[in-house]
Amino acid sequence: MRKKALLILIVFLVIIGLTCFLWGNSIITWAIENTLQTITGTKAEIEGFRLNPFALSVQIKSVQITNPADTWKNIIDTKKISFKLAPGPLFEGKTVIDEIILEELTFNTKRRTDGKLPKKASSTKEAKEPSKLQKTIATMPILKPETIAANLDLEKITASYEFKTDLSTDRIKSELTSYQKKWDANLNELSLAKAELKKLDTKLTQLKNTKPNNLLELKGQLDTINEIRDSARKIRTTVKAADEQFKQDNQELEAAIKSLKNEAKADYQALLALAKLPDFGSLNYAEALLGKTILNYSTTIINIIKELQKHLPVKVESPPKAKPTRDGQNIVFPGRKTYPRFLIKNLAVSGKGTPDSSMDGFYAGGTVTAITSEPSIYGLPITAELFAKASNQTSLRLDGKLDHTTPAFNDRINLKLTNLHLPQIDLGDSDHLPSKLLNGSAQINAVAQMAPDLIKLEVLFTADQIKMDFRDQKEPDDLIAEIVRSSLANLDQVTVNYQLEQIKDQLDMKISSNLNQLISSRVKAAVGEKVTGFTRELKAKVDAKLREGEKTLAETKQHYQQKLVAQLNEVQSQLRQEEQEIEAKKAELEKKKEQFKAAQQQKKDEKQQELEGKVQKELDRLIDKL
Repeated sequence: MRKKALLILIVFLVIIGLTCFLWGNSIITWAIENTLQTITGTKAEIEGFRLNPFALSVQIKSVQITNPADTWKNIIDTKKISFKLAPGPLFEGKTVIDEIILEELTFNTKRRTDGKLPKKASSTKEAKEPSKLQKTIATMPILKPETIAANLDLEKITASYEFKTDLSTDRIKSELTSYQKKWDANLNELSLAKAELKKLDTKLTQLKNTKPNNLLELKGQLDTINEIRDSARKIRTTVKAADEQFKQDNQELEAAIKSLKNEAKADYQALLALAKLPDFGSLNYAEALLGKTILNYSTTIINIIKELQKHLPVKVESPPKAKPTRDGQNIVFPGRKTYPRFLIKNLAVSGKGTPDSSMDGFYAGGTVTAITSEPSIYGLPITAELFAKASNQTSLRLDGKLDHTTPAFNDRINLKLTNLHLPQIDLGDSDHLPSKLLNGSAQINAVAQMAPDLIKLEVLFTADQIKMDFRDQKEPDDLIAEIVRSSLANLDQVTVNYQLEQIKDQLDMKISSNLNQLISSRVKAAVGEKVTGFTRELKAKVDAKLREGEKTLAETKQHYQQKLVAQLNEVQSQLRQEEQEIEAKKAELEKKKEQFKAAQQQKKDEKQQELEGKVQKELDRLIDKL
């Protein structure tokens, strides 16, 4: 039984060995072709695959990858690929390649057969994100004059509008009515004050016509003049209160009437909003014109990034459980390095364009390092440095780092494209863009960043001396399109700042450019005359409402103001005159009082002297008798 089993095993091993010897290269070739097709999405063909198991080396005669844009051409065709495996890691079931050399790369070569592959339906999620942005860009307006004209019908806009100026005028009129009631009360008080002044004047006249004969009568007249004076002061207080109240009311009314100007401004702004006048300065013309074209290029880049991330290894957080040992002993060899399951330490690439083709004169080269299935074990990020230059002096430099050594990866790719000839750029099928570019060169600086929940693309595009050809485009059917076309015909320089950001499932695009200012200034100049005429008429209508309200209120206020001011002035004038006469009469009486006192004192002194003389005479007589 054992001999038969050993014989069967030997036969089985011989069959496997013959299979590997006869068809092993074909099986490996088929596996690699399918892997490349899965990664690139295009047909891949490998010729002349040779595996040398004794030298642990591989040589490939040719690798062709189909151009998806033209399936009768190869986007890449390399005539020489060679690499050598490190023997040590093979005993651990690991593949480590020290260096892969890709030489004699050619681009845009013709194929003998059609390299078209059956298309696979794209996932709903991948199609959904760009479609949202496409919809946003597709609905972005390009203004038309007829739309503006429909919004500039002044009668239509003001027909149903309730003017704040009218509402405020009516409110101030009602307030003026309450003021009028107070002013009527003040007028009544002033009339009473006039009557009281008349009585005081009568008393004062009587006092003037009565001359005091003695000091007692004079004292009575002084008491009367003081009473008149106190009454005049009370009238003065009443008149002053009425005057101050009127001035305060007048200031409040003046402020209310002046506030109508603010209401008129509010009416003007509200009617402008109803007119929906276009803000030519805020419209993003660059996004409206270039959004679709830029998005198409960006979608391709985003898809490449997603496909790249899909194939990049992700670190497993919880490592698989180790198989239970059978009480054996692990022997650790000092100095042995742990390798990942698959590793390419260095990949060197060089190639050129196909002679006598559009790619003739093209050269490209570069290196890629640390391509591995387990970055966390190898501990180094993937780095790339590539350079390419075409016969027309267009050059490209690309460098990047894909760091997946930790779960929170952070990838970055920098690209710089200089002296790009613009005639080779496709601008899409927009009616507002030229059918082709005749002249101009550009420089592109781009940065792509990738994180677990973030894909961010930033591009700065600068182009100089641009000439565009619109001959194959239909003639513009509106003023705005004509202005856009004339603005784009010849441009000294165009700068476009572009940012596309995807955070989880949210996709956001931002575009800014000097085209916005260039086009908006010309649109303002062309359409501005019509808009200026409308705003002028609108302001005139609002100002007319304002003047009408101010005039009505001013006339009503002035009517009562004239009556009250006239009454105030009359009473104040009479009061001043009465006060002057009172003070004059009082001064006169005070003077007479002093005169009466002086005359009385003089008589007293004379009587005293006479009495003293009589006494002295009597004393002298008595002395003589003695």
